[in-house]
Amino acid sequence: MKKPILSAVAAAITVGALFTTTASYADNYGPRHYAVTITTITRGQILAPPAVVAHNRHYELFTLGAPSTPELATLAETGNGAPLLDVAAAMPSVYKTALGGGAILPGKSQTIMIETTGEFPGISVAAMLVSTNDGFMAVRGVQARNRAAVSVESEAYDAGSEMNSEDCAF
Repeated sequence: MKKPILSAVAAAITVGALFTTTASYADNYGPRHYAVTITTITRGQILAPPAVVAHNRHYELFTLGAPSTPELATLAETGNGAPLLDVAAAMPSVYKTALGGGAILPGKSQTIMIETTGEFPGISVAAMLVSTNDGFMAVRGVQARNRAAVSVESEAYDAGSEMNSEDCAF
């Protein structure tokens, strides 16, 4: 039986509006260097260290409605994004990967540097929602732009790898 990755549309809309990711261009020639800033503006949700992937149009962090990969489930359940990034780095559709340097507390930000090229202009980010058993936030396929900042809001997803057992405490 396939478990849906997106647990409920209402949860994704409500939680999805609570995170912001910004990528900004910082190089004129050759590879493009971006500062990806993840800010959690929730009242009580901590993010585990984010996993960032620079990729082309053939890469998919996940497919809605399909079972999570073991590596995505590990990120969503334990906050460890290294296995996801190891698998991604070996794919021909991925140019570079980067892992954040620690948890992001409510109201705080973290900036992660990533390099892209014209052939690999997409940036995807995922991080565990720490107060969940297998929830994660993700931004998929943001197109890095030359000399321009891009701000997007993430959505929250359920990896579907564990039974939901938490109650909202806030």
